Amino acid sequence: VGGEATHSPHKFLVSIDTNLCSGCGICAGSCTYDAITHVKPGATQAETDWSEAKDKWVALVCQGRAHSLGLDASGGALRDYEAGTVLAITPCTGKLGVSETEKIRSGGAKGLIIGACPEGDCWYREGNRWLMDRIELKRKPNFRRVPGEFPILGFRFNGQQKAAFGSELRRIVGAQQPLPARLFSFLKPGNW
Repeated sequence: VGGEATHSPHKFLVSIDTNLCSGCGICAGSCTYDAITHVKPGATQAETDWSEAKDKWVALVCQGRAHSLGLDASGGALRDYEAGTVLAITPCTGKLGVSETEKIRSGGAKGLIIGACPEGDCWYREGNRWLMDRIELKRKPNFRRVPGEFPILGFRFNGQQKAAFGSELRRIVGAQQPLPARLFSFLKPGNW
């Protein structure tokens, strides 16, 4: 939450209300200037090397959906779904920002598949809803800077839709027809 700075050369100072902060990192992912970092106390933040994503799809899944899919940081069960993907697990998909998406694209990825919680089931309040609005250019900072030919396909699904999400991954990775450039919806297999 920002407030006016009284004795500072800066117009606004940012202060974090720790009673409201859930620690999801959405603020860091949303910052257009990479000015905010989100590192847990005692941890170090390593820059993700997206070169392993060259010519593959990146599947970014929130920790809530990773749990329901039986995924771990190594990819685990995702490898049973589709080998043409690179898995990244994040506390909340709402943390995904334009700058990180651009790094994924620059690493040579074919596109980005997002697995997110359905509305009302997000561990971090409205992160998935905010991400959807940013992808659809309804909320700033939005994804206008990411070239339109780089697909960003987001699916909100519940824990009982494990097989449907795997099916959707296979369908996207093996797609012969053109895919939409931007999509964020509740998972209904074949909804594109």
